[in-house]
Amino acid sequence: MDIKTQEPTRWSIDDLCNLAALPKRTVRYYLQIGLIDKPMGEKRGSYYEQRHLSQLLRIRELSDAGVSLDRIRMVLAGDDAPVPAAPPAVGSVSVRSHVLIAPASAWSLTHKKHSYRQRRCAP
Repeated sequence: MDIKTQEPTRWSIDDLCNLAALPKRTVRYYLQIGLIDKPMGEKRGSYYEQRHLSQLLRIRELSDAGVSLDRIRMVLAGDDAPVPAAPPAVGSVSVRSHVLIAPASAWSLTHKKHSYRQRRCAP
């Protein structure tokens, strides 16, 4: 009986980048910020395995969907994946507005300053 033991697949960083279709600089950045696990081994002898490729493909999938790297970190840690927003229809218009409401202390100081001027300038 001939039993073949399958050795785990090992890739260099160049091979990993080609498989994940990502630039080497991006993969190194993900390593630096801790989005993917450190390679096995050290220095020139380091190599990457299937789990590294799986992590990169998941990061790429979420990133292409518009998910931020901070949120991707949470998803990789076990949080639920965010539901991507539906893409806007062709020709649609979206309007966003922002209203800044000043704290009460700022309104109070402004109001006092104006009422003082009005009293001072009155004949």
